[in-house]
Amino acid sequence: MPQLAFRIVNVFTRGASLSGNPLCVFEDGSLVDDATMQALARQFNLSETTFILPSAKATARVRIFTPGYEMPFAGHPTLGTAHVVRALGRAGDAVALEMKAGIIPVNARGDRWTLQAIEPRSRAFELARQARQQKLDARVSPWSNEWVEGFKRGTLATELSGAWLVGALNNWVAPQTRGLWRAAQLPEGTHVAYGGAFYAIPRRSDPSRKALAWEFIHLMTLDRERQLQAFKTHDAFPALLETHDDAFFEQPVPFLAGQPARLLWRTAARRIGATPVHKQNGFADEVVGTELDNVLDRGKDIRAALADAQRLLERRARR
Repeated sequence: MPQLAFRIVNVFTRGASLSGNPLCVFEDGSLVDDATMQALARQFNLSETTFILPSAKATARVRIFTPGYEMPFAGHPTLGTAHVVRALGRAGDAVALEMKAGIIPVNARGDRWTLQAIEPRSRAFELARQARQQKLDARVSPWSNEWVEGFKRGTLATELSGAWLVGALNNWVAPQTRGLWRAAQLPEGTHVAYGGAFYAIPRRSDPSRKALAWEFIHLMTLDRERQLQAFKTHDAFPALLETHDDAFFEQPVPFLAGQPARLLWRTAARRIGATPVHKQNGFADEVVGTELDNVLDRGKDIRAALADAQRLLERRARR
């Protein structure tokens, strides 16, 4: 391995030495490959490690790694890396960093750095439009006849879903495709839940029934053996963390040609946080979905679509 220059930078220090969030920044990432970047991030074992590379679009290109995976963007690594880019003489107080999430402008006043992050909703709409333009989306609804037939006939190549889909494919949707599928994590270090069983007790229900409901929820969520059994028979991934040390996770999945996919699912599950809920979630989903259709099917400008969606949501919120 070549000799590599790096710096340890403390971000968010508020003026105090040996404080804040530490960051390792490698000055020339072009000297190492992806696997070495990940290995170095694991070796330093900081929350993030970054690598500076040449860019044709910005001041520099930056890749961000945690000890376990690469990230498209994160706040304090961006600020710390911009500081190093300036220190290397590649820019003044205005730095543009090319990342997997896009071009991030970063500006400084002395040693105080600020950034302008890309609006995530705008990027989601842009990626959806690119997929439509390249004819990558199947344009079928989940659980429709067309969706099921797509699996059976091999016209669907990728499906974003949870572990439970493997059980559905194997047991009844498309068992004849056994051995043809593989599981993978979402790109750019993204982890998100897809479906699952959710339990709730109505606020205004009979108090006596509330007690029974709570007992049932305990049974379904806190019984280790029950959750493992559902996992083994239907690929219903267990939410109970006490199950995650079971040896079953390491066994190959026959439907996935022996891939030990449960280890991937466990890694993803451990990085998925609780999802906040709101009584207007259904309305918001409908509004945003409608505007996305306007972009994809009618060519509406993305910024205009998001602005219209925000206007409708704010109007509903003020009711």
